[in-house]
Amino acid sequence: MISEFLLEQSWVENRGAACTSAAIMTALTALGAPKLPDLATVTLSLAGCEFGAPGLLDYISWPGRRGPLDIRNAGLAGGGGAGRPP
Repeated sequence: MISEFLLEQSWVENRGAACTSAAIMTALTALGAPKLPDLATVTLSLAGCEFGAPGLLDYISWPGRRGPLDIRNAGLAGGGGAGRPP
């Protein structure tokens, strides 16, 4: 059974411009990814700098193609075990 407080328990505090990375980490943790690195490391892999935001064009792509940020998110989720039962 899923707890109504699952997102509260999985919450990652934002620092600087890392709100996208913090939200992604919160969601992946709620989905059961137990081994995510810290926020500084995640923003480095998703945005290219510690506590930074991904570039605007990282969110979009041509029709039928995945955006660059989607591909990096999938890599983060795969490495963190997201989708596996907690």
